[in-house]
Amino acid sequence: MSDSSASSCSLRSQGPIIDPPHPTAGGTQSAKVRKKAASWNDEETSALLEFLITELPKSGDGNFKRVTWTAAASLIATRFTVVKGGPKDADSCERRFQLV
Repeated sequence: MSDSSASSCSLRSQGPIIDPPHPTAGGTQSAKVRKKAASWNDEETSALLEFLITELPKSGDGNFKRVTWTAAASLIATRFTVVKGGPKDADSCERRFQLV
């Protein structure tokens, strides 16, 4: 093959440049809203870990099920009424466990 058969096209798109959608004042575009992060103190972390230790025999393979994380969040919410940061829901309990 000769060099004249090589394409001179770029891999870059040749179409018009389009800006990503921006939320408008009227709210027609939905913007992703991020939850406020939960703030954990040592007592709350200890209570979470103590609860998970009691639930460990129920986990089978060592992975806690969603129902366990929901129960942990409920325990934290009832035991600690003063909340700093975002709510301590099942997702935040699981994330906290992964960090300690």
